[in-house]
Amino acid sequence: YLYSASLTGGFEYPIGNGNGPGVTANGGSNPDLKWEETTMLNIGVDFGMFNNKFTASLEYYQNKSDDLLLSLPAPLSNGINAGTITANVGSVETKGFEAVLGYNHTEGDFTWSANLNLGTSVNEVLSLGNLESFEGAAMKDGRGNISRTVEGESLFHFYGLVSDGIYQNQAEVDAVFTANPAQTTVQPGDVRYKDLNGDGTINSDDRAIIANPYPDFTYGLNLSANYKNWDANLFLTGIQGVNIYNTNKYDLEGGANRLFNGSPVLLDSWTPSNLSTTQPRFPGAPQNHSVSDRYVEDGSFTRLKNISLGYTLDSKMLNNTFSKVRVYASGQNLITITDYSGLDPEIGQGNQEFGIDRGNYPQPKSFLFGIQVSF
Repeated sequence: YLYSASLTGGFEYPIGNGNGPGVTANGGSNPDLKWEETTMLNIGVDFGMFNNKFTASLEYYQNKSDDLLLSLPAPLSNGINAGTITANVGSVETKGFEAVLGYNHTEGDFTWSANLNLGTSVNEVLSLGNLESFEGAAMKDGRGNISRTVEGESLFHFYGLVSDGIYQNQAEVDAVFTANPAQTTVQPGDVRYKDLNGDGTINSDDRAIIANPYPDFTYGLNLSANYKNWDANLFLTGIQGVNIYNTNKYDLEGGANRLFNGSPVLLDSWTPSNLSTTQPRFPGAPQNHSVSDRYVEDGSFTRLKNISLGYTLDSKMLNNTFSKVRVYASGQNLITITDYSGLDPEIGQGNQEFGIDRGNYPQPKSFLFGIQVSF
């Protein structure tokens, strides 16, 4: 439990002329820990017009969560092996707008309806206690963290180097590495990053916020229709203005990082005779594959989530054996419109992994044929 002290083993202490096994304090206690508190504000209105032919539901929400648990650095003099102590110091605000618009129409045996929903959500970190920042998800090979959290920005935004094309000649390389003009690691054909702090070299101090994994808005459209014994339904869903950090590109285009199962784009790598390309030289300098905006893509998409068509048999055909028999066919995830190069823009990661695609298995396309029977 985080509110109590804990012990850890694996240490040796000198006893006489030898060493003996021992334990030490692992985590410090904090008896003042408590549950987080959330303050919620919801302002909404629901209405219908013309006998609910037109309907609408509009809502604005603002949620503020205080006393979030964070691990704070502890002084070395405390003798805590973990080096941190947990405290209620975090604060995050989330606000947005949701709207659902509906239309219903009936004419004789034909009825149909349409429902459109739109939603926005923006979060901001208000407090991290005395933490300047804390790192989020990391690259799997120790090349640094992909996301980070600081006060005044969104949770787990992408943080890395900012690319600026490819070095085409040695003069361009020398113009950036003024603090170390003798370096030979970075050469023409490597990725050019912006020296944001102007110190004449490229390192972790040149990182900046490169993207936000949260969408501008989400939307969905549900269409339903019935004509006599026939029924049909179509559901579209989508996300607009979302960024995805595509680690698959790092794996497949990583040059010397992986010399097998490479992407075909490596065939278009920079060479002195192939200057008009966005793919750096192969295998290239290690910094080519640093966490950067090179792996950030627009993950906006529109997807046909479900479509179905059904027919209910006339009760006269059932001879009172069944109360209802419906035959139907449906399809899921049949069409996806997106510019994202990964397997599936609907990656569904959460917490520190939000917006990071690590090769998630895509949602399958499926077709269903069935019979619904009621006795």
